[in-house]
Amino acid sequence: MAVMDELVYRPAPVSEQILEAASDAAAQCGYDQTEEALLDHAILDVRWVSGDSVRSLYPEFLEPPCSFAPDEIVRIDWLTWAVPLRFDGRYEKSVITRAESIVVAVSTLVKREVFTYGLGPEYNWLEWQDGGSPPEDLPDGVFEALGELIAGDWREDVREDAEMDPNYLDNLHPKVRAAVTEVIEGRD
Repeated sequence: MAVMDELVYRPAPVSEQILEAASDAAAQCGYDQTEEALLDHAILDVRWVSGDSVRSLYPEFLEPPCSFAPDEIVRIDWLTWAVPLRFDGRYEKSVITRAESIVVAVSTLVKREVFTYGLGPEYNWLEWQDGGSPPEDLPDGVFEALGELIAGDWREDVREDAEMDPNYLDNLHPKVRAAVTEVIEGRD
């Protein structure tokens, strides 16, 4: 596979349809669906890859079975935030933040056919790469989703965990404390 740092981009606007499909791809592929719950995601950038870069770095994808058009390839950079499905009592400390990039054909993207498992062209993307260090600060949307998980799927586990420590609430991040308080006090 090519190195994404070698890509050259062409200036062109990205349609709302492509941006929506990019967001869907991040929400579908940016976490382990069998082991994690997705809390939030953000698209950092969507850029058109130049046809010359595609021909030079991904020639195998221009032939069957893929036959992608070299001028219809984009690079998407995203962040995702997820937590293990199983409650571990660590709340925001268990959040897994990922920065990833994908090079994909627009036709595949807008048909929502970006997959995470397969071999070679069956992946339906040209290249996937882990990004640099993601930001350490969690956005408010992550805390809101954590609150929903605390009040929902983790409800009973949160109650059991809190029963073991009379100072339980004192050790929590202020942005999860309200959700945990509601669960402990039995409010719906």
